[in-house]
Amino acid sequence: MKKHWSLLFVAVGVVLAAVGGYFLWGAFVCSTTEMVSVEPTTAGSGDEPVPFDSLSERQQNAFLRALDTDGHVTVDDDLDLPYTVGYEGESYRVLTAHGDGCWITGVPAIPVTLLGLALVGFGGRRLRSG
Repeated sequence: MKKHWSLLFVAVGVVLAAVGGYFLWGAFVCSTTEMVSVEPTTAGSGDEPVPFDSLSERQQNAFLRALDTDGHVTVDDDLDLPYTVGYEGESYRVLTAHGDGCWITGVPAIPVTLLGLALVGFGGRRLRSG
């Protein structure tokens, strides 16, 4: 009977550690990335467009990827793009969104992960002693 409980502790612990780890990884990825989308804007919208050629290679790559998609692209959050970009005679507004609230998913994931690891250790110790 002791062996069954020990195996149950290990199995539940593995599941809890995996689920908690998944949410911790998701919170990390969310907090280190941002979404970028590009849409055409009308002339005289208030901001002077930054010429495409003056952007860095990383900025140009992110801008072109966002321009080629209908939705958004995900980039590293350390990439700063200007609000308006001039490209091939057109002005485009660059919209960015950052996942500032991502830590919320990480907070409950930490104790779940630790509990899972503790159950694996406890169940494994019981298996080895019995």
